[in-house]
Amino acid sequence: MNNRLAILWSLLILVFAGQLHAAPARVLVMDQDGQPVPDAAVMIWPDAGTAPAPKQASIAQQDYEFSPATSIVSVGSNVAFPNRDTSRHHIYSFSPAKQFEIKLYVGLPESPIRFDKPGVVTLGCNIHDWMYGVLYVTDAPVYGLTDQRGAVALEVPPDRTYRLEIWHPRLPEAHRIAAAAGETQHQIALRLDPPVPRPAKPADPENSLIEFVRDRD
Repeated sequence: MNNRLAILWSLLILVFAGQLHAAPARVLVMDQDGQPVPDAAVMIWPDAGTAPAPKQASIAQQDYEFSPATSIVSVGSNVAFPNRDTSRHHIYSFSPAKQFEIKLYVGLPESPIRFDKPGVVTLGCNIHDWMYGVLYVTDAPVYGLTDQRGAVALEVPPDRTYRLEIWHPRLPEAHRIAAAAGETQHQIALRLDPPVPRPAKPADPENSLIEFVRDRD
C-alpha cells in the first residue's frame, strides 16, 4: 500500500509541475478588413525573464527571391546568406539596425553577418531590384512569426504578466499591449498601410539580366 501511495503521489507531483510550465499564448493578427496578417513579428517580454541565446540562421537567395522572405532572430545571431541561384547576387541593407553588403557572389559567402542590434532590417539585391526581404532582430525572450492564417502560439510562464509587441512592415509603429498573468488568447486588429509598389519579377530573371551583370563586372 505504501508503495502504491508513493507512486500516486509522484504522479500527482508530475502533473502539478506540468501545470506550472510555460503555457501557449495564442495570438491572432488581422488587418482592418478582417483579413489575416501573415509574417507579423510577435514578441513577448515576461515581467522577469532572460534574454534569448543568439542563433545560427540562414536566408538563402533561391529562384531570385529571398528564402524565407521574412525571418526573425535574437540579437547577436549570425545569419548566412547562401546563393542557390546560378547568377550572382549583391545583397545589402541600409537599415539603421544593420547596414551591410555582400558584393557579387555565388555559393556561400566566407562569413555570416552578425546582427547585434534589435530592429527591422530590410534586405535587397543590387542586381535584382524586385528582390525584397525582412529580418526582425529582437531582444525579446519569446518571439515568433504569424502563419498564413495570421496566427502564432508562443510559450509564456503562466504566473507572470507580460508585454506583447507586434511589428509588420506595413504597420506605421509597433503595436503593444500589456497582458495579465494567465492571459493566453489575443485577437488583434491592425490598421496597415497600403502595400508599397515594387518592381515585378521577370518571367525569365536569369537570362534577362545576363548582359546587365556582365556590364557591372
